[in-house]
Amino acid sequence: MQLRKVALSLLLISAAAGAAQAEDLSGTLKKINDNGVIVVGHRESSVPFSYYDNQQKVVGYSQAYSNAIVEAIKAKLN
Repeated sequence: MQLRKVALSLLLISAAAGAAQAEDLSGTLKKINDNGVIVVGHRESSVPFSYYDNQQKVVGYSQAYSNAIVEAIKAKLN
């Protein structure tokens, strides 16, 4: 189920990115492109959405969505 939601999110982001390709970068996308940095915030203890595992790595649904969005942004800017 989680993979399906991530795939759907990527599809929607890709569609939006495709429509915006003809436009110049502005706002947040321009800032990300100029700085090469994407900042993602999360809650420390909101199981199953976002939390730290035993190795102090951030995991959960929100992290999976964030990773998918970051990959879509990277694809758009490259």
